[in-house]
Amino acid sequence: MNLRQSLNQNPKLAVVLAAGGILIALLAAVWALWPGNGLASANTGQPGQVFFSSDDGKTFFADDPSKIPPFEKDGKQVYRAYVFRGADGKPFVSCLARYTPQVKQQLQAIYARPPEQRNPMVIAQLELDCLEVKAPGQSEWLSRSDPRAADLTMPRLPDGSYAQPVVP
Repeated sequence: MNLRQSLNQNPKLAVVLAAGGILIALLAAVWALWPGNGLASANTGQPGQVFFSSDDGKTFFADDPSKIPPFEKDGKQVYRAYVFRGADGKPFVSCLARYTPQVKQQLQAIYARPPEQRNPMVIAQLELDCLEVKAPGQSEWLSRSDPRAADLTMPRLPDGSYAQPVVP
């Protein structure tokens, strides 16, 4: 009897195998996206670093992604900076990002725990749903879920193609 016949005769086994495959795929995705692992550290000079700016995107620097913006450094407010490469090859900050005070407190509480006690799905949900972004030089902060934010987080070049993200 081949595998296909066995699964046809025992649908419960097929469900268990499918659920196991889905679980393995989810665990692999969580591992790959966890800071310092897999994709989070791919092609970076130092695992898991991200860009920040304290001068409204004029300059930027790499630092630990567990620093939750806004935070203060050298007497200035620091925000997450999303850096892309322009058509001329030069990097530019497309947008700055911050969290509301309530979400910042939640993330600080999560990051205060040992890494094995942090739920990456909760972190990802807060980071996606509760982020506010703005263009450098502008004063209006937009929710990351606002359709207008897409132009900031996925900037287009003059030829219509998407700018390439730069990683530290």
